[in-house]
Amino acid sequence: MIVENWMTRGVITVSPEDTLNFISEIFEKAQIRRVPVVFNHKVVGIVTDRDVRSAIPSRFYLPRSGNGSDKYLKIRASQIMSKHVLTVCPTDTIERAALLMHDYKIGGLPVITDDRLIGIITEQNVFEALIELCGARLDITRLSLIIDERPGGIKEVTDIIRRHLGRIISLLMTKHKMPPGKTEVSLRIDGGQMDEIIFELEKRYGDILVHKN
Repeated sequence: MIVENWMTRGVITVSPEDTLNFISEIFEKAQIRRVPVVFNHKVVGIVTDRDVRSAIPSRFYLPRSGNGSDKYLKIRASQIMSKHVLTVCPTDTIERAALLMHDYKIGGLPVITDDRLIGIITEQNVFEALIELCGARLDITRLSLIIDERPGGIKEVTDIIRRHLGRIISLLMTKHKMPPGKTEVSLRIDGGQMDEIIFELEKRYGDILVHKN
C-alpha cells in the first residue's frame, strides 16, 4: 500500500506572506489542522493549528481593530511556520508515513515529487488505509490465534481454512507482547464451514478469539 493511493489531493496551501488571520479562517472553513507554506511551487514550511493558537489570543476570534490587534494581523506565516518539513514521496509505503508521523509526533506529511507538492498524507488517511487493510468494514468473521514461530507455521493455518472452503480476506501477524517463539495471527475469513474451521484450529492451537462483525 503506497502513499499515492491514500493521500489527499488538491491540497490547500498558503504563501509565506499570508497572515495568521487568513490562515485561521482557512482552518475553520476547511476543517483542517495544517497547511503547507508554498513559495515558487516549493514547500518551504508548514503551519499547524497549534502554531496559530500559540500566536494569537484565540483561534476562534481575532480582534480586527484596537487593543493591539494590529500586531496579530501583521504576523505572517513565515514567522511561525516550521521550516524543517518532513515529507514523503508518492511511492513511499503507508507504513513509512505512519512511522514518521508516530516517531516525530506530527499529524500529516506533504507528498512531494520532482520538488512539487502533489498531496498530503494525514493520520486520517493512515486510519482509512488500516481499516481497508484489515477488512474492518466487512461483515465477516475475525479469528485470532497464537502459533509457533517456525517455517510453515502460517501455511498450516491457511491449509485448515482452505480445507473447509474458507476464503482469507486479510491476514496480519505480530509479536507484540508475545512470548519468545510465538506469533499472534489475526485473520478475516469469508464463507466456508466456519464451525469446522474454528473446531480444527482450536484442536491444533488451543483457545482462539472469534469476533463476528
